[in-house]
Amino acid sequence: MIQSTLRVRLPDGLWIGEVSRSVPAATFELLAGIDAAPRAVELGQVHAADPAAILDTIDSHDAIGDLEVQDWIPDIVS
Repeated sequence: MIQSTLRVRLPDGLWIGEVSRSVPAATFELLAGIDAAPRAVELGQVHAADPAAILDTIDSHDAIGDLEVQDWIPDIVS
């Protein structure tokens, strides 16, 4: 299987860009998104040494209306 990584500079004002720049050692994967105007519903993964702190950062961002953790796999760092 071939795997590739892309680095994309996201514009200011997008929550994922602001959060990911504040925690450069973390990896964020946005897997799916649905436009549900006036907001969107997104599914993603966070890989980090301290994912709980990052989830707190995401949850406290002004653009995030609701954060729900679907699955938690402790002690795995990528």
